[in-house]
Amino acid sequence: MKNRDSIKKCLDNIVSVLLKQSYQVSNIGIAEGKMGMILFLLFYAKYSQNQNMKAQGEELLEALCEEINEKTPVNYLDGLLGFGTAVEYLVGHRIIDIDTNELLEELDLLLESWRPYYSKMHTYQIVGCGKYLSMRLHYSLNMAEPTVSLAGRTCLEKMVNNVNPPRHYGELISLVDVMAELSALNIVNAETAKNHVKNFLNQIEAIVSANIKQENCLITLKPLEVCAMLVGACSHSKINCLEMVKSFLDVYEPGFRKFLSLDIDGLSSGGFKWSVLYHYLGKSLNNDNYLQLSEQWLTYSLQKYEDIIVGVYQDRTSLKDWNGYSQIGLALLYLMGACPEDIFDVLPLYLL
Repeated sequence: MKNRDSIKKCLDNIVSVLLKQSYQVSNIGIAEGKMGMILFLLFYAKYSQNQNMKAQGEELLEALCEEINEKTPVNYLDGLLGFGTAVEYLVGHRIIDIDTNELLEELDLLLESWRPYYSKMHTYQIVGCGKYLSMRLHYSLNMAEPTVSLAGRTCLEKMVNNVNPPRHYGELISLVDVMAELSALNIVNAETAKNHVKNFLNQIEAIVSANIKQENCLITLKPLEVCAMLVGACSHSKINCLEMVKSFLDVYEPGFRKFLSLDIDGLSSGGFKWSVLYHYLGKSLNNDNYLQLSEQWLTYSLQKYEDIIVGVYQDRTSLKDWNGYSQIGLALLYLMGACPEDIFDVLPLYLL
């Protein structure tokens, strides 16, 4: 990677800024708060083999846990569900060593108490609960105390059986993602989840087909984000939809690339995001052109956002903001191969 030296310098600057700001952020969330910062710092510590950095990341996580109270939101991006998913992910990848059964016990019990209401849940609630519980169940195979796993499995089965029809395209994308993850788990109705995926994929294909050549739909259809999600769904559900992905990209990617190059609607502000997406799709589909576009967007972004990266705007700690330090840091680690591919199970690109 030709930008490797520049990336290393950027990462050092990002770490410095985040460590200064870490205790001033009140939001605990994975998208706009401390958990997103912790994710980056701990993966950076592993990449750099810096034990002191790891200790600082773990200390920040401990402080975050002490801040959680009855007023802490439960949602995924800014609350407990995203926090719990990220912690389980870090433990599963042996980045930290924590008893997640003890740490997440109250959240597990809360979701268990919600079971009677799953049929009335909005899609965003199903996605948050589904991603959290699927991550818990995925890494619970070797649990000493399997009772939490059993409760989580029961919740997931109830959730799969009570999926309401998506009301719009955004909900459709979210449901494909979470149902694909659930279809890969050892739950009674995994096949039902897989059938949901097939149904939702057909709906996406119909929407895409109906909008062919309508350039005003390029942004709405989110071709790069959706295709990255579909690649992940293929992997989880074992449903081969790669031909659909390639067809989608053949139709929409050239026009979307033009939108990006012309900076229509300020799309170039997501330069790091486009670099990550093109890299992910390039690797997944063996497409060298996409990998080259990833490098181009990375070079562009490193130059355009130099002031941010060197620490001029030290309030941009957000993971949700692609010009924020946490997001830039994780993007750079991913592009250098220092983050696992499945990081996007925790941080779905269509949500960020």
